[in-house]
Amino acid sequence: MGCGDDVRDASLRDGAQFVAAESDAAVRASINGQGVADSAVHGQITDAAVSDAIVSDAAASDGAMDGGRLEDAADASTGPFVVRIVDPERCSEVGVFANPGEMNHLGAARLTPPRYPFAVTEIGYQLEHTPEKSDGCDATPTHRVVVFRSEGGAPPATPLIEAEFEVTVAEPDEPVHEVRLMLPAPLQLESGEDLYIAVQHSVVAPQGICVGSCLDSGNRDRSLWSQASTPPYSWAPLISFGLINSYTMFAVGAPVVETPAADASQ
Repeated sequence: MGCGDDVRDASLRDGAQFVAAESDAAVRASINGQGVADSAVHGQITDAAVSDAIVSDAAASDGAMDGGRLEDAADASTGPFVVRIVDPERCSEVGVFANPGEMNHLGAARLTPPRYPFAVTEIGYQLEHTPEKSDGCDATPTHRVVVFRSEGGAPPATPLIEAEFEVTVAEPDEPVHEVRLMLPAPLQLESGEDLYIAVQHSVVAPQGICVGSCLDSGNRDRSLWSQASTPPYSWAPLISFGLINSYTMFAVGAPVVETPAADASQ
């Protein structure tokens, strides 16, 4: 594992506001759970398309990030909310890649919703694309993305996969490409459950898949590496490899509003 060069112009770093490369009308009412491969960081994420995916509900924009969960404001509506570990608009962004010997390993992000029950409908992540560099990144190789959930703050060695995607990205025009995936059905998280998004590194460095992350000294238990290509996995936080990185994967969803049962006596 290792860190690559920052691909964003220096004038745009550290809290700058970005213009979205493509904007989907307010991130739809779904959840984006995101997973990124645990590998070396290679190149900084520059795409601002993610800026549209920060918060899709105005009330949620008043919330605060807390260890991978987006806390909604006291007077917040029912969402939808975007849940992520870190805000890529306010950090130094880099891409995480797999080294030789780590082919098909998974990088995963653990995301906690603002409240329960919470229905996830969409997930997202960023891929760096700098094929012009000899040690660059390639966003086009086909790779797997899996979504699962677990309690207790740690992923299981053999997770129960709730959704699985095979993703192939067309040649991007920009050095960072955002992938958004709609879940085939809403995934409802119950009290105490975290959402995990994991991205497979089907191609290793150089010219491998590089998943978006931020340099982040906090949230050290939320960005994980599978250390294997098939289960049982031996999950370990990126910090255990000397990487102070947090994945920029995200999930979009909304709290489930339970309708009181009608009074049969009336």
